[in-house]
Amino acid sequence: MKNNKYNFRIKYVVIFLCLLLFSFSGFEIINRQLMQRNNFALVKLKNLESQKHLFETLIIGNSHFNTINQDQFIQKTFQFSIGGTNYYQVYYFLKENISTMSNLKTIIINADPLDWSSFDNYHNLNPLLWNRFIDYNELSKIVGNDIITHKFYFTLLNKAHGRRYFLKKIKNLLIEMFTDNNDNNNSKALIESIQSNNNIDPLRRVKKNFNNQIVFDRSKLLYFEKILQLCENYKISVITVQMPHRRDYIEVANGFISANDIIENVINNPKYKNKILKNLDYYSMFINNDDYFGNGDHLNDIGGKIFANHLSKEINSLLFDVNLNRNP
Repeated sequence: MKNNKYNFRIKYVVIFLCLLLFSFSGFEIINRQLMQRNNFALVKLKNLESQKHLFETLIIGNSHFNTINQDQFIQKTFQFSIGGTNYYQVYYFLKENISTMSNLKTIIINADPLDWSSFDNYHNLNPLLWNRFIDYNELSKIVGNDIITHKFYFTLLNKAHGRRYFLKKIKNLLIEMFTDNNDNNNSKALIESIQSNNNIDPLRRVKKNFNNQIVFDRSKLLYFEKILQLCENYKISVITVQMPHRRDYIEVANGFISANDIIENVINNPKYKNKILKNLDYYSMFINNDDYFGNGDHLNDIGGKIFANHLSKEINSLLFDVNLNRNP
């Protein structure tokens, strides 16, 4: 009698576990479909791939670039800025695609303090976006940590695209069914990026990025060099940019890394210098304009428009001179 009682309970436990597994699998499938359809990065990648044989300039990097308007440049330009992007993803993406970008002449990449830090070496934001490009075996050997494996990946367990993302997309899907609001512009991506960090004051944010980290990480520098070498092999010019940061962020970050440190250790380093067409240092550009920022290292719409106008004028002038020298 006792054994029957236990068997009865085990049966219900098994049924419960099966239902739980079935529910999790179902939610995972729905979440992936929602991500494929609505995820800003995946939609942007699809747009890039449909016209990668057309553009001459590629702006590629993290969310600091989100406010840059690709339509302001004299060359046909594509702005591919995705939150969390580092030199690993940039290199493997270019390695996979550069040979098919037949008109590509220039790439513009981030060179901000965070880009050199060992922070977040073992994670890649949005693996559904990057998995098909990254050679995880090579990357793990270079970084020295086998944690970098996302061959099989549950989106529901991901911090950025997990349960909160799933619920938010379900809500947005219902809203879209009853409204005509399909705005997927850079401003929306920027707002989402800022909102994800708006509770972190500059001191905490900088410490999170640099405290107990290697400020000039060997693997980040190696992949930066690999990007430069790859572009040189295909005769593509590289422009590096230090984006504007807010005064309080700069003041706290100076305890770990300054703009001069980047210039001295990287930009003017003979190892990299001759492979960089131009470095544009805007790090302190808006040091007296706190109202231009959404947080310590992201411009808001106002600051972004002012900066984008300035950047496009400088790069247009630079590329005009380069083209003159190429075609005397």
